[in-house]
Amino acid sequence: MNNNEYFEKASILLYHKQATSAKTVFFQTADQRVCLFEPFPANSKVQDPDQADPPLVLHPSPLIVDIEYWLHLDKGSLLADTEYTEYVETPGGLVTVFLARFTHTDPPVDLIRSRGCRFISITEARELPPVELELLRRAYTCILG
Repeated sequence: MNNNEYFEKASILLYHKQATSAKTVFFQTADQRVCLFEPFPANSKVQDPDQADPPLVLHPSPLIVDIEYWLHLDKGSLLADTEYTEYVETPGGLVTVFLARFTHTDPPVDLIRSRGCRFISITEARELPPVELELLRRAYTCILG
């Protein structure tokens, strides 16, 4: 499977959690999405975790390597959160959604801003599509335990 095929079947949320305060912020792209790479079609739906039946088990490592390269991050700047995997039903098939955190002590705000992106809190996400809001809600629950 080449990377293009992989990205068609996977998406990822990125976040940073402060070690001392637990303040959590999410990466948002220049076009106002929190799920990389392609936007979900309007009629997409997050699967019920008890009903998820993934056709193929994917690992987020290829996504993380490419995102680090795209954002000009050092290798190891992102770490997969293996407690979180969600599935979104789309007209084109099932998309696996992963979660990864920035390993920096502080979020790399200036670097992210230089790529036209930003960090947002969960309360700043109200305008996102329902699918992304639900994925964020589940991610936030997972992050905070």
